[in-house]
Amino acid sequence: ASQERSISALLQPSKINPLATSTKHILLTVKNFKKAVDRNRIKRLIRENYRFNKSLLYEHLHSKNKKMLLAVIFIGKELPEFEEIKQTLVKGIQKLITLV
Repeated sequence: ASQERSISALLQPSKINPLATSTKHILLTVKNFKKAVDRNRIKRLIRENYRFNKSLLYEHLHSKNKKMLLAVIFIGKELPEFEEIKQTLVKGIQKLITLV
């Protein structure tokens, strides 16, 4: 099952750390994943994929002299695979780049 609609992102100018190019938060609901081990796995997958792909976003933000606060919200009901998260996160980062 595709997880494209399972990940959302909120974007606003960063006010938390003036030195950070981008600050991220990952949000999950306990309602969909009752076991902490499942929630932690999803957060770990999102963090790892963000770490691999954040350079796309950082380069663009740096060139525009902008900063952002990024919140990733996982709203799926099934445990995602690494590749599904990667594809969705890269698409999301590319959309953010066009908006900034």
